[in-house]
Amino acid sequence: MTAISDIKCKAFAVTLLCASSPALAEVSPQIAVTGTGEIMAVPDMATVSLGVSHDAITASDALSGMSVAMERILARVIAAGIDEADFQTGTLRLNQRFEPMDNGRRVPSGYTAFSNLNVRVLALDTLGEVLSAVVTDGANQMHGLSFDIADRSELLIQARQAAVADARAKAEVYANAAGVELGEVISIAESGASGLPQSVRMEGGFASARADVPVAAGELAVTAQINITWALE
Repeated sequence: MTAISDIKCKAFAVTLLCASSPALAEVSPQIAVTGTGEIMAVPDMATVSLGVSHDAITASDALSGMSVAMERILARVIAAGIDEADFQTGTLRLNQRFEPMDNGRRVPSGYTAFSNLNVRVLALDTLGEVLSAVVTDGANQMHGLSFDIADRSELLIQARQAAVADARAKAEVYANAAGVELGEVISIAESGASGLPQSVRMEGGFASARADVPVAAGELAVTAQINITWALE
């Protein structure tokens, strides 16, 4: 047999092998859908970031003034019934201040000491009172307020159930429109679940303290996304 004949025979054998391969078998029809579930809930906790800044001529006086105010704030937070595990110092900073001169140069004019405190408030009905109290005792900076839900496990279960129901509803619409029926579920995969804290922008300084700071918590959305693939009959 010539070399050319050998090549033709081998090519024919490969063709038969490929034709009988399971990889070339007809793929069963499928449909893949993403379902989304969303559950709204009222927050039951908040985290507030507040701070104290103090200006002085010397670094030691700036730190001392800031420390005195922060000690009063910590005492007030503890007196409000907030556990020590629920507040933490976030930032401690000392900066030198400069004054611009007419000739473009800058000359030292003192120091600014700053400290930041993150407080988790688990009793939302006391949030306004706590904010007012810490301002009275020396807090002069506000850097953020966010609402959250302490335990969202049950809400996530509900959101996932809603996401599965949403996916099936979509799949049935598509299947009916195509004139086919849904078969067995082939795969289920979660593509995302969230319930991020709701942030309220409250940056800047306090001009004066108020009796009680009014705060509206609103609602939070706990969401889930599910990818489901069905076989089509």
